[in-house]
Amino acid sequence: MSQVLTDNRLANLGANAIHQAFDTYQTQFKILTRRAQARFEKQDWRGMQADAVERLDLYKKIVEQILIDVHRLLGARSTDRLIWASLKAVYSGLIAGRDDWELAETFFRMTGVGDCCK
Repeated sequence: MSQVLTDNRLANLGANAIHQAFDTYQTQFKILTRRAQARFEKQDWRGMQADAVERLDLYKKIVEQILIDVHRLLGARSTDRLIWASLKAVYSGLIAGRDDWELAETFFRMTGVGDCCK
């Protein structure tokens, strides 16, 4: 018999997954950005261009993956407005103390999470 998760548990799991995806994005973006100085100093223009493309692709890659993961987690309840509202509330609490909370908030909106229920 499979266990059915409560709405609150789903909201917590989903919000934490999105929060982790944002952290992953931030970490990987910073790594790519740190490389830019060394590439500039070496006049590695092709490398700089490749890093720029990778930084742009990174956002899309992470957003697409978290959308798949969250929809898989929610399953048949992925169109439930109450779960999405709860997920958003939990996520807002997770990012409240961050220095980059505005960017984290934008990340949530840009994922399109919950757009299915508008």
